[in-house]
Amino acid sequence: MAVVGDQAELQAKFGSYAYDTRPGGVLMGPDEEVLEGIRAFEAAGADQVLLAGDIASGSEQLERVAGLLQLSRSDPGRPSG
Repeated sequence: MAVVGDQAELQAKFGSYAYDTRPGGVLMGPDEEVLEGIRAFEAAGADQVLLAGDIASGSEQLERVAGLLQLSRSDPGRPSG
């Protein structure tokens, strides 16, 4: 799954690949929408997801997801509640 801010970022990172043909393959938009998408995976039974990205792109979206899930470097476990 990829997490991006908007369609322009999606195009910049992944080019013309048709991610919009696979529901849930890309989560974008405000934090609430991204978190809703992640929670949909969890509701469907997923206990892990793989975030698409590379070192050259930086860690901005990884840090965004970690913040939404209330994860920190010192506590790699899942948040309670």
